[in-house]
Amino acid sequence: MNVVVGPGGSGKSTLVRAVDLVVRALDSTETGDARLLEEYASAQRHDATAPGFCVRVGVELDQPSERQAIVSFVRAAVMSGLSDVDADPGYDDQVRDGIDERHLLELFRGKLAVTFDARPGGGWSVGYEFSYNDRWYCYMLLGRPSAGQIVPGPLTPSHPPAPGGPRLSDRLGLQDGSEQLVFDVASLLPGEDGGTLTLTVGLLDLRGLTPSLREFATLADVDVSKTTTR
Repeated sequence: MNVVVGPGGSGKSTLVRAVDLVVRALDSTETGDARLLEEYASAQRHDATAPGFCVRVGVELDQPSERQAIVSFVRAAVMSGLSDVDADPGYDDQVRDGIDERHLLELFRGKLAVTFDARPGGGWSVGYEFSYNDRWYCYMLLGRPSAGQIVPGPLTPSHPPAPGGPRLSDRLGLQDGSEQLVFDVASLLPGEDGGTLTLTVGLLDLRGLTPSLREFATLADVDVSKTTTR
């Protein structure tokens, strides 16, 4: 149990509200419905001149189960990208051998960001920010840019849309007869042309799940017949 103490006006209630907002944001990413956050739409200071606000909470995934869930998701996202081609069963072995904790270390520490754009047509966005080679990126969970995209970060209330890019399986060369998968976090990041990858587990044929996809379904406790960004 954590206890927060301090004099009146020191920010105790603000801290509780920030944590509540983040929890609601995570719940919203599950349903895709941002209405859970509307109570906080007027949380900006009345004398503020910015078009919105952002709340950030630092995150560190230090438990083996948490890290394995990230590894499992990335593997499943790669394999689900092959669902519309005649994929060789050996691709799953390549993915499991070529993607593990060592290749995803930068994803295990970051910030959960919740932004609100108060301008007409704006709204809520939720993303996970992480740093790679001293540059920030954001994996979108809800709102704009599209959920599932990894965009240049940090996330802002008026973050610009990002153009789509190649499929992850194409970038990794899984369909060109490669004998070994070459992967690191840079494989997931926007290209020099600004094109972004969409990292999701797409619609799948439940009768043909590979070991990587079954592992993800078990760890995340989700129905992998539905697209997910978890």
